[in-house]
Amino acid sequence: MLRILVLLLGLLSLNATAGLFGFGDFSWKEEVLLHDGRKIIVKRSQSYGGRREPGQDPPIKEHVLTFQLPGSGKSVKWISEFSQDVGRANFDLFALHVLNDTPYVVAMPNLCVAYNKWGRPNPPYVFFRYDGTAWQRIALAELPQEFVAANVIVNVRREEDIEGRLRSWGR
Repeated sequence: MLRILVLLLGLLSLNATAGLFGFGDFSWKEEVLLHDGRKIIVKRSQSYGGRREPGQDPPIKEHVLTFQLPGSGKSVKWISEFSQDVGRANFDLFALHVLNDTPYVVAMPNLCVAYNKWGRPNPPYVFFRYDGTAWQRIALAELPQEFVAANVIVNVRREEDIEGRLRSWGR
């Protein structure tokens, strides 16, 4: 009986960073500085699951970004979804920009499998533009030249890292 209790406690402690048994959600609000100096508040959330090596933290299964367009107040959502072929979310968010009420996302394929799936882009980013109803992949040449910087927390693997960054910024 004692061995079973010790085993269960060990399993629970291994999964403390990502919810019970590696599944769970984590969300936060982040202030994003746009290229023109405006700021928007973005709600980000992620859930965990998918393929992983024994003893490793579970990968991000889905990453959701929700925000309101400055001016119009229209709510927009971008999702990096789980896909079976990648075994986790397809993308890591790198930047969110808005120009003339049109939002753009710059994302990095999540590890080699996603990089291959998305055509091995060079530079290693995938660009999206929201057309008012859906996100469309665009070429680098279609991304406005004003967008030159990453403006979101980029590495969002663990809640402790995110909370530490937000605390260091006085949030």
